[in-house]
Amino acid sequence: MSVWAAGRTWLGIALTWFVVGMATDSAWLWLIWPLAVVLIGTFQYHLNVLGHDGLHFLLADSRVANDFICRWLLHGPHGAPLGSMRRNHLNHHTQFGSDADLDRQYYDTRRHKNGTRFLIWLMGSLAGGMTLPIALKLMGLGTAAAPTAAAASRPPVPDRPAGRWTDITAVVVSQAWIAAAIAWATGWWWAYLVLWALPLVTVMMGLNTIRSCLEHAQPASGEPGLHTFRSNPVERFFLSPFNMNVHAEHHLVPAVPWHRLPRLNRFLAESGLGGPIVTHPGYVQRARVLARSVG
Repeated sequence: MSVWAAGRTWLGIALTWFVVGMATDSAWLWLIWPLAVVLIGTFQYHLNVLGHDGLHFLLADSRVANDFICRWLLHGPHGAPLGSMRRNHLNHHTQFGSDADLDRQYYDTRRHKNGTRFLIWLMGSLAGGMTLPIALKLMGLGTAAAPTAAAASRPPVPDRPAGRWTDITAVVVSQAWIAAAIAWATGWWWAYLVLWALPLVTVMMGLNTIRSCLEHAQPASGEPGLHTFRSNPVERFFLSPFNMNVHAEHHLVPAVPWHRLPRLNRFLAESGLGGPIVTHPGYVQRARVLARSVG
């Protein structure tokens, strides 16, 4: 199922490249290019969400197949080494809510003086506002406090990565074939910058920042830290494809793949085992609540 999901996402990206290439003489070219940037960035984000399952070894029964898909179809094309992505994300799960969480930069609303500045920062991420912090985090240059005593006492998560050079090779080769494919589809050698690199550092990273912030932020004293969302089709397309809106349940049981999260949601609700899960109508409503609580 995950391979099919990745395939249809890549098909959407390829079709967008071809449509832009075919619209060379169109009077609407000034509108087609910006729309293509938004659409490609959204599809890139879809790949990132699927890659999230790969970080938890949930894309395939085989570890080798799981990591191959991640490196060559999901994270490599994003310019992100799989090993760094996995270490950072598993750190988020073990350190969530503490100062040692490297993802805290997404959801720590205490650093915003008021709701207006918070919303400006949130929307600014769509213009690349979080590109540098994310890059530094993946390079191991992010700042975080020491792990909590409980987390430090846990045994390390078993990991047998193929190595840093394999990850780097996947990144370099992925960018090369993507650049070649875009040049072939559009006829412009420079189109890679506009139809891949630009949406990657703006729309893709922005959508990921917005979702992560709204799902993890804890503005009110004593408010439970696990949030899930019902959402509407528009929000699910742009912010929570592949059941990412069922996020609290993922934190409670990270071993459940994306296509089974709705079933887990129903089970926890019916059994009363959900604990401190808070369900919100949607991400926009959540953003309004957070904005009012900041400062």
